[in-house]
Amino acid sequence: MTNRFTPYHYNHDTSVKGLMTILGGDDRYYNNIFTGTLPDNLPKEKYIDTGVWTHIDVKYAGDGSIPQGLSVYDECPAAGDRWQEGLVSVDQFADVRLPMACGSNLYFHDARPFSKESDSLTLPDQKARVELVEENGAIHLVCDFGGKTSDVNTVVVTTDILGIAFEPELPYENPDGTPLCIERDFFGNPRPAGCMTVGPLQGVGSGTHRIKLVDIR
Repeated sequence: MTNRFTPYHYNHDTSVKGLMTILGGDDRYYNNIFTGTLPDNLPKEKYIDTGVWTHIDVKYAGDGSIPQGLSVYDECPAAGDRWQEGLVSVDQFADVRLPMACGSNLYFHDARPFSKESDSLTLPDQKARVELVEENGAIHLVCDFGGKTSDVNTVVVTTDILGIAFEPELPYENPDGTPLCIERDFFGNPRPAGCMTVGPLQGVGSGTHRIKLVDIR
């Protein structure tokens, strides 16, 4: 919400360092899959009353729906833009949207990328399948991304790439303060540079995949 003060913290600590309003931005999105609206034959999530959590700054599509993907951040500058020029006071910084750092994402169907991101792939004529299935005491992910997860020019996400968070003025690090380098997927499998696929699971290729995520017995 744009009219509330959000706390930020000291590095590797839960103590509050300060409070500030946020209009949007200062986010990082790399190597993600945005499915957009899922096919009609898949079970839907429980309906969420958007009137509870949306606010006047939400931009609706022509049909009244909320846009899918990172296009909702199009009013934000991109990382590297000279957006700070002319801003001198704290109040002025509180009234601007912060820059976005995005790239190497995969978009299906009606999901749209941030207008200034690079190396991403948009497939408006293709729908992805993502479904959670509970069976035999376990939760399974059933997915089909049409064999497109390896078609994106991915990047290895590191502390250097993520840069400095605006409000706390701190880098993204491991809990022990060492530099971050995301080289493994959700299950701990290596994500080798040069053949890394987008999404949380390395190596998801063509066809339908059924992957056990967790036992719940």
